[in-house]
Amino acid sequence: MSDQVKDSPPQVAGLLPAERPLPPRTIIPVRGLPIVAVVLVGLVAAIASGSPWALMLYHVAGGGLWTGIDLFVGFVVGPILGSPGMSVGQAAARS
Repeated sequence: MSDQVKDSPPQVAGLLPAERPLPPRTIIPVRGLPIVAVVLVGLVAAIASGSPWALMLYHVAGGGLWTGIDLFVGFVVGPILGSPGMSVGQAAARS
């Protein structure tokens, strides 16, 4: 039965695998690293200076980011994973 299956490359929309665009090789976008570096240097400078204004800025901004992530997970990812009668893989494929 397995001798009937041909080992031909899959074709998607008429393109051979060599002609399809490749996905990016990195998960973290390299263009965003300078922004992260600036934020971390600013955080270290705020801690080193002891400025209440700078420390409060990072505290409030971090809390806002945490709240945004929490809401996204709760309202978007939660219902996908909590679907009754489906495994995690099936729920992810459905979304």
